[in-house]
Amino acid sequence: MGAHLKQQPLLLLMASALALAMYVPAIYALQMRDHYIARAFFYAGSLLLIVLWMIGIAMSTRPHGQNALRQLLALGVGFFVLPFLAAVPFAETVRSGDFFDAYVEMVSALTTTGGTLYVRSDLPQALHLWRGLMGWMGGAMMWIAALAIFAPLGLGGFELEGARQNGTETSGLGKESAPNIRIWRATRVLMPIYSGLTLVLCLGLILTGQDAFSALMASMAVLSTSGIHGAGPALDGFAAEALCFIFFIFALSRVSYMGVGRKGFAVNLSQDRELRLAALITICVPMLLFLRHWIGAYDDQTAVTLGALMRVLWGAGFTVLSFLSTTGFESEYWGFAQIWSGMKTPSLILMGLALLGGGVGTTAGGVKLLRIFVITRSSRRELQRLAYPSSVARRDEALSVGYMAWVFFMLFAVSLCSAMVGFSILHIPFEAAFLLAISAITTTGPLLQSAFAQGVDLAQMSPQVKALYAVVMVLGRLESLALVALLTRDLWGRGSIR
Repeated sequence: MGAHLKQQPLLLLMASALALAMYVPAIYALQMRDHYIARAFFYAGSLLLIVLWMIGIAMSTRPHGQNALRQLLALGVGFFVLPFLAAVPFAETVRSGDFFDAYVEMVSALTTTGGTLYVRSDLPQALHLWRGLMGWMGGAMMWIAALAIFAPLGLGGFELEGARQNGTETSGLGKESAPNIRIWRATRVLMPIYSGLTLVLCLGLILTGQDAFSALMASMAVLSTSGIHGAGPALDGFAAEALCFIFFIFALSRVSYMGVGRKGFAVNLSQDRELRLAALITICVPMLLFLRHWIGAYDDQTAVTLGALMRVLWGAGFTVLSFLSTTGFESEYWGFAQIWSGMKTPSLILMGLALLGGGVGTTAGGVKLLRIFVITRSSRRELQRLAYPSSVARRDEALSVGYMAWVFFMLFAVSLCSAMVGFSILHIPFEAAFLLAISAITTTGPLLQSAFAQGVDLAQMSPQVKALYAVVMVLGRLESLALVALLTRDLWGRGSIR
């Protein structure tokens, strides 16, 4: 049975996992005595399983040409097909909107963007659970794809120095060349870690005083960086924020989960370049904001107390790290910090953090911290060459890595500008188009709240705007470099890439 499943197409396996996941909101809705929602999800999951089972039987004797690029193509197609299947029970039970709105909502969830077209208070808890579960599954897909698909191809940040080797060796996948075997091994290695971390965070949040449903939603949102939560606030209290602050580390560096239980794990974690850069940003940005807060308080002759200073620092630090991981949770003290400093529009700071993004091989979006680190080193090297033009580069490999990082940054910038132009053509004002483009391409849906403050409500936009937003979300999730690889004829024809 296991050998038979391993030979099935990746898209069929992902759809089967989606069908099984539909029973979760069905069971929850049944316990909440919401029989209409329970029937919708139960029937949709059962019917989908039957159809997929029949397709699997029909394709069982058919050989499937599998290589890493075909798996990458299946992953990309899955981000468009799976939301269509997931939207069927959602659209059937939601009170407002149409099927296309439900589809865009599911694309947002599966890509771990977390933006919503619905008023959260209007959705039943079972539908919130389905949104959060879709985001959680999307995060698991990216963990598995990072090791089994992106690392062998040298994409998704693994094209940089040492990343490709670390992605295959530290994961315990070995040197197996068959892509389907890599996917199964990555699933077996990572899913217990991913599920265990979610359970630990959920139990911890319950101990801090959160109710079980809110704790589950928050834990899935933090581990997947989707930022999806229910009708109420995502987190309640300093203890809950502090616990989530610790778990943001899994969106900042792949070493945090790949090296668990291995020799020298603590040393590797402390020396990780992405974590060091994240720590530097998390310290420097709040301190700069603190100076702005302090100056504002001094000018207004407001009494400055130690408690107020600590609230400002914590609110800024938590929010900075949350948007750096592209989760998008705001501290309960973030609003207090804005009022105190007179900072009315913090959107630019939050967008900049989301653009930087998290770590390579994680669920975070953005440019990724390792690329920022390499670009910084490369820029410093180029400045040294300008100062000393007769000097000779010591490491040709370092120059090549810097070149790859700049190539991705250029593609990222072109993609961002193209998305902005697309939204502008669809009659979206420049500021709102800028926010929508960054929100989609960095998979940071909570930035939509800033877009709403600018007078833009995505739910009220035309279907063309919503469709473009969905496409840009998938582009941001897969990254433009991966799409370029799919269009490269040389890679498709290369027999060594399996």
